[in-house]
Amino acid sequence: MRYALLWLVGLTVACDGAIGDAPDAPLDAEAERDPSLDLNVPAFAQPAVQVRLLPFSVRLAKVSAVVGKPSTDPMFSELLRRRYQLGDYDFANGIVADNQWSASRMTNWVDALKPVCASADMVTRFPDLAGRDLDAFHKSATGRTLTQDELVVFGEALLGLTGAERDTTTCLAVLSSLEFVAQ
Repeated sequence: MRYALLWLVGLTVACDGAIGDAPDAPLDAEAERDPSLDLNVPAFAQPAVQVRLLPFSVRLAKVSAVVGKPSTDPMFSELLRRRYQLGDYDFANGIVADNQWSASRMTNWVDALKPVCASADMVTRFPDLAGRDLDAFHKSATGRTLTQDELVVFGEALLGLTGAERDTTTCLAVLSSLEFVAQ
């Protein structure tokens, strides 16, 4: 199955450090007069982007609310089975919470969501998830409607996919988007 939409709409790559080093600048008259000026400092540095996930229990509750079923429903068993891989904690057993978004965590999140996205309850609630129900699904997940530009991007990203593949890809993309999982 293609996850082009998942990567296009929902996920981001973290940037580290500065965009680039400052070019070697010749000493100007002001720098010659004030030796305290440091000409080796970059004019602009981008801060590192650090994605902080919502706690696992909050993400699970959000998925549960989108589907309209309690988090104890069997469709969530894969999410619950992978809860510690997804950042949940169990202090009694020495497992601390981890709210960092990593490649392995993204993979586990998407794999654990597949049964939810394919569930009869999801299909019943959003029968045409990638079509006429897309905006309602997105609003249920994020609390806002999609803009026209976003609708166009979804449409373009889903070209070539059909039926259940379109719906599953849409579901995974929205429920894995930073807007849904991050603080």
